Amino acid sequence: VSKNKALDIQKVFEDKYQIYRKTEEYNGTVSSRPLYVVRHSDPEPIFVELANIHNPEDRKRILYPKNRQLLADWITEGFLK
Repeated sequence: VSKNKALDIQKVFEDKYQIYRKTEEYNGTVSSRPLYVVRHSDPEPIFVELANIHNPEDRKRILYPKNRQLLADWITEGFLK
């Protein structure tokens, strides 16, 4: 269940990247994680990593409130699919 929902969210990100970041390719992936909370939660959780904090470009992008809001909106849209 959570994998299908994660794929829905990923599809929204792919679509939005074509609108907002036309010059960049979206490289997001969906995979399982051996995290205790993810394995033992009900309902099925989705762990979302939006940026690599060690990457300077990712850090710059998530500093702006508008960018964070867009990401939140995209995740919400994926959940509502």
